[in-house]
Amino acid sequence: MTTKVTIATVDWPARVTITDDVSGEQTVGGVEQQWRSTTMYTQEVAPNTSQDFYITGTRSLRFEEMPAETPAPAPPADDGGVTT
Repeated sequence: MTTKVTIATVDWPARVTITDDVSGEQTVGGVEQQWRSTTMYTQEVAPNTSQDFYITGTRSLRFEEMPAETPAPAPPADDGGVTT
């Protein structure tokens, strides 16, 4: 089963942490072995956009609202090269 989740941001970005956690069993040389694989990564959804994500029986999502980006300060005004 798969579920689609849409993240729609407004004026600030969101960080999505995606975790895939898969486990299983295999027999190698007559010996049964259990294994597990976990992979985690993040994606950022930009402000005023939307993005689809999918969860399954082995995938989970975590959402965090990020602070709005503040614009860089304006550079100092050019005084025309006049020194005092």
